Amino acid sequence: MNSGASTAPAFDLEVCAVAKRYGAFTAVDGVSFQVAHGSFFSILGPSGCGKTTLLRMIAGFTEPDDGDIRIQGRSMRGIPPNRRPTHMVFQHLALFPMMSVGENVAYGLRRRGLSHAQALQRARAMLARVGLPGSENKRIEQLSGGQKQRVALARALVLEPALLLLDEPLGALDLKLREHMKLELKQLQAAVGTTFVYITHDQSEALVMSDQVAVMNRGRFEQVGSPEALYFEPRTAFVAGFVGHNNRLAGHVADVRSDAVLLDHPSGWQAWARPMQPMAAGTPAWLFVRPEVIELLRQPPTDRPAWPVQVLAVLFDGGNTTVHVQHTPSGASLRVALPLAGQWSDVRPGQSLFVAWRAELAWAFPRTEEDDHA
Repeated sequence: MNSGASTAPAFDLEVCAVAKRYGAFTAVDGVSFQVAHGSFFSILGPSGCGKTTLLRMIAGFTEPDDGDIRIQGRSMRGIPPNRRPTHMVFQHLALFPMMSVGENVAYGLRRRGLSHAQALQRARAMLARVGLPGSENKRIEQLSGGQKQRVALARALVLEPALLLLDEPLGALDLKLREHMKLELKQLQAAVGTTFVYITHDQSEALVMSDQVAVMNRGRFEQVGSPEALYFEPRTAFVAGFVGHNNRLAGHVADVRSDAVLLDHPSGWQAWARPMQPMAAGTPAWLFVRPEVIELLRQPPTDRPAWPVQVLAVLFDGGNTTVHVQHTPSGASLRVALPLAGQWSDVRPGQSLFVAWRAELAWAFPRTEEDDHA
């Protein structure tokens, strides 16, 4: 074995304590993470959280104030965007309307010095890989929105970047096309094997497509993990409230046990939940419970607490139908996922029912002033 042989780095991207400030405002605050070769990594967060600034620093359009960015083991400090092994796909695509589809895809190759024939040959091959064989002579205005997305991806991928950076590329599409393109992007990334770094404020996009997701808030990463980990094991109240649908209720810790805490409210409701962080009796807390884990009942159960509720509205959406209910004594409202089974086909506004859930399926977090404004 040759001990001197070099090996490819395990991570295509390493971001090390990167920060960016604009005057007194800190847009990105000491963020560190790694992206494995060939993976789909998403940065998920609300508008203004710093995700676009972070992506622009990776691309080289913005220089970090602190920290380092390494791509395939090489520091990018001082390296301009056109010399980085990255390519960026923007929300508005920036395709050239005066060029054919093939010329659009071949443009970067021509800039690198390839002949017209060589560039078009590689462009045709990449168009076939993204599901657009034989389209090289079409005009951009002849394409649908989804086809334009694939041309933009082909134009980026034909340059064989180490990282493909995607800045909310599905944001301008209508809902049905966006749902379709989520699956196409995921399948395309798996097929070509290029490392994708994707930013979005749409949790569905991040959960469906990604191997790993970073949830960003106020310039920092709250949690990095698989979509399943973020959904089922959130580490902070922000992640619990931002990822997936959730009911969030304010209360105080009334009792603490080894695996559960009892939360109560002056208006009268009580509920057990699993503590996700250390908590002490008497402290303010959030209760999070997802609509799909709440049981809708005609009679209260005998083995756990239940809330008397009145049905306010039935929100029909096929398989995702929910019932909006209100706790009768306190006025607290909850959204409950309606089971697909037919026994609830008669639920109507004004009905008096009960809701309950198992303590291990609800989460309790300490409540802070910062969380109140999340």
